[in-house]
Amino acid sequence: MVVLAALLAPMSTASAQEAPPPGSYVADAESAAFEPSASFPASFTDRYSGVSGGAEYRIEIPTSNWNGDLVTWSHGFVSPLVTELNADIPPLRELFLAQGFA
Repeated sequence: MVVLAALLAPMSTASAQEAPPPGSYVADAESAAFEPSASFPASFTDRYSGVSGGAEYRIEIPTSNWNGDLVTWSHGFVSPLVTELNADIPPLRELFLAQGFA
């Protein structure tokens, strides 16, 4: 029981921090902007980014081989202590674009 208490002690101090109140998260259209993939010429895709409903978004559409499908990517869990939420680049970006997915 003493070992368990010792293991949980550091966790209890970390949870003492409070999450920001709802609506205090920041989404910035400028930080949502992104560069073309280095794997393709800049003209290979059209890129759109911004903020909608308080969330950043990035959309990249192949200009010549778009198959009409859109892959959505979500970064997953973000700590409630983080106040700036940013859209990120999917790890399989180049594969998606090469196969014609937006």
